[in-house]
Amino acid sequence: MSDEYVPDYVDKKALVERLCRAMGGAEKVEIEYGNHSLSNRVEEAVDAIIDFLKREGPKGWDDPWS
Repeated sequence: MSDEYVPDYVDKKALVERLCRAMGGAEKVEIEYGNHSLSNRVEEAVDAIIDFLKREGPKGWDDPWS
């Protein structure tokens, strides 16, 4: 995992785990080779978001996937 805005001496894995806990158990998704803004991996980022929404999104009458 790399990020051009986080110094090399920072344990990025531990930082992400800490952030996820602080956000109420948020799910970590790593986009391989993605930069900080994911501008070089837009399609992969969108696919990850859509996968999450399909798994965890609206249920019932307001479900846009059914």
